[in-house]
Amino acid sequence: MPQLGVGAHISWLKPLKQNESLPTSLLPRCGKAARARSSGNQPLARRARPIWSRSYQIGTDRSIFGDRDKTIHNDVNELSRERRNGYAWFNSAGNSVLAQFKSWARLHAE
Repeated sequence: MPQLGVGAHISWLKPLKQNESLPTSLLPRCGKAARARSSGNQPLARRARPIWSRSYQIGTDRSIFGDRDKTIHNDVNELSRERRNGYAWFNSAGNSVLAQFKSWARLHAE
């Protein structure tokens, strides 16, 4: 019955992807995505692929972000500058998971 568990995970993962633009400092640390270190407003950057938040609140599936003072926030912009810009809060690993699931599903089709 692993199909049920894997399928449930994919069903949970798909709607959580984020396609909107983010400040360049919050983009995943890959490719040419430079991480801005300014404290002011940061330019928005469009991404070719969706990204996912690193952490989600259980029960609501809202993105959550933790600061050094052990507070939890729903908006990454509420974090201290060091924590906001010094950690990869978003990543594109979900794209690989979804691509691999397609192959896995073909092999395990009933």
